[in-house]
Amino acid sequence: MAEQTQPADMSRWPLVIAGGFFLIMLAIFVVAFIVLSGEDTGMDADDITETAYMDIVTPLLVDADPERGREHFQRYGCTACHGNQNLAPAVDVMIASAGERRPPMQAVAYIYESIIYPGAFVVPGYQNNMPRTYSDTIDEAHLGDLIAFLSGVEAEPAPEIPEDDPLSIETPSGDDATDADEEFALSADGNVILTPALIREYEDLAEFLLAGANPERGPELVIEYGCSVCHGDLAAGILAAGYAEMGQMAAERRPPLSAAAYLYEAIIYPRRNTVEGWDDNMPDDYAEMISTVDLGDIIAYLLTYADE
Repeated sequence: MAEQTQPADMSRWPLVIAGGFFLIMLAIFVVAFIVLSGEDTGMDADDITETAYMDIVTPLLVDADPERGREHFQRYGCTACHGNQNLAPAVDVMIASAGERRPPMQAVAYIYESIIYPGAFVVPGYQNNMPRTYSDTIDEAHLGDLIAFLSGVEAEPAPEIPEDDPLSIETPSGDDATDADEEFALSADGNVILTPALIREYEDLAEFLLAGANPERGPELVIEYGCSVCHGDLAAGILAAGYAEMGQMAAERRPPLSAAAYLYEAIIYPRRNTVEGWDDNMPDDYAEMISTVDLGDIIAYLLTYADE
């Protein structure tokens, strides 16, 4: 009996399917590579004029408030790199030199480009490591405030924290926090030694913060307060521990502190204990800008990783 043969078109179907699958995977790989490589589409040096980006920036500056910009600069985690850690130009240098970085581009336009298209121009001597996510995470009002602040407009001092906020009681930041921490005994590695009184303080505050906390707000809050700049997916393991590691290891970081008490200290008093292997670049001003409710929700969110 003669053997049956498949039509030529049918015999090619496996190759067609395999080829199509390969092309789909190649396209996915290319898109992922572009996203992860952080390439952005800022303006070429030859195309820069005095009006560059001004059609976008001018509306952003309507009703912009440089003092709010100062607060947003902290909230979005900019101080993690633009403080005094030499990971990126310090904020005072940014303000003083914004009008000279990309002439004849105006200072406000340069600040806009450096936030939205950070790879378009990298300041000599620094890495091209500015997060590429701000175009998606900063709304227009906040962006306008940031541009106003970083373009050198003078602002009034930041408002004082209400005294009825539990976190405003004995929660210094900046130089005051450093001076306060010097009153504690330090270990050989420079961390504050836990005393029974300090442990009790942390545990009581952690219990208070978690009462009624909503972990579902956590993902939104860590973006709002700039935590994802160092702890998010793009920077986790490079600049700082990721959220999962923070939650899973919290109970083991500072024995005998509970996981919640450790996370409280890590956020409000980051200089009191630095995790081995990481730089001491956590902003120390969250006590001034984070509310009690938000702090409790963030801690509750991080604790959800403990069971994974």
